[in-house]
Amino acid sequence: TLLKNIVKSSKFMKVEKIVKGGSTRQKSSYNGLNNCPKDTRYVLIHDAARPFVTDTLIKKTLDSAKKYCAVTTAVDVTDTTVKVKNNAIIRILDRKKLRSVQTPQGFDYYTILMAHKFAASGGIKDASDDAGLVLSMGEKVHVIRGEETNIKITDKKDLSLAELFLRRKTFGNQV
Repeated sequence: TLLKNIVKSSKFMKVEKIVKGGSTRQKSSYNGLNNCPKDTRYVLIHDAARPFVTDTLIKKTLDSAKKYCAVTTAVDVTDTTVKVKNNAIIRILDRKKLRSVQTPQGFDYYTILMAHKFAASGGIKDASDDAGLVLSMGEKVHVIRGEETNIKITDKKDLSLAELFLRRKTFGNQV
C-alpha cells in the first residue's frame, strides 16, 4: 500500500499495475511478464538500481526490440579484463570484444515469456539477466550502446557517484 500511495500522491499517470517482486530477479521479471495485459507486444525490463536511465535510452531500446526481438544495452569495457583461477590470471580477455551489460533490456513479449518458461523447464532458477535467458534457448540478443551515466548503484562507492551526478546534473536525455 505504501507504493500505491506514492504513485497516487505523485500523480504518476503511467503506472498501470503494481506487481509484487519475487525472491530472485528472475522470479520478479517473470511475475511482471505474467501481469502484462493480454495484448502486450513488447516489454522493457529495467533494474531499479539504475535510476539514471534516460528517455533517449528507453526509446532506443524499445525501437531496437521492435526490430530485433531481443536487445540489451551495454557500454564498452575500458579496463583490462582477466580470467582467473585459484587467484591467478590464466588469460587476458580482448576488451575490444567485451561489453558491460546494462538495463533496460527490450524484448518481443512472446520471446521473453518463452525464454522464462524454457529456463524454468531446464532448471535455471536464479539468472541475473533476462537477455541470458533468451540466449539459453539459442536465440540471438542484439546489443545497442548504453550510457556511461546509467550506473548501477550497488555499494557506497556507487552511491557517492550517484550523489555527484545529482549535484552536477551530469545525466539526462543525452543524444
